[in-house]
Amino acid sequence: MRAKLEAYLRLPFIVALFAIGLVLSFLSLTTDVVLVDEATLSYGVPPMADVLDKLNSTGELVRASSDVPEGIRIYLLTDIGYEQYNETGTLPDVFIDHEQAEVEVRTPSFVLIRNQLDEPVDIKLHVEIYEIHMPYAILAIPSYVLTLTAAVLLMARLIVRVREQEQKKEG
Repeated sequence: MRAKLEAYLRLPFIVALFAIGLVLSFLSLTTDVVLVDEATLSYGVPPMADVLDKLNSTGELVRASSDVPEGIRIYLLTDIGYEQYNETGTLPDVFIDHEQAEVEVRTPSFVLIRNQLDEPVDIKLHVEIYEIHMPYAILAIPSYVLTLTAAVLLMARLIVRVREQEQKKEG
């Protein structure tokens, strides 16, 4: 029994457990991003007004792009962002304007176009909807178990070494 315990407390075995746990951890983080849908949406925005439209997206990530003139801002609002806009008028810091032609937002529900010009504007918004999959996420569980086991074995190894050194000093 003691020989078996000593085999588990050997440093190469503990390092191997840590290494396998680390590899499994990195594998569990593998992400697949898949394009689900793509569309070009058209909006007519009156002067000095906001246009709010429900975005029918089923994906987790939306990339939107548009070439807009100065004075136009396009926001993609999540449900929480929409509630904030309704209650306080606060809008997110991420938007499309004449300087930035593309944004990425996770799970947006609404498109808000703010026209600060004195003339109506027609806007074309290109929207790409992506789903994000983590096919190996379940590997995080054995990774955690192996890393925790390696840590426990490393502590046990240290305790055994300290006790052996104490016995040498006494004897």
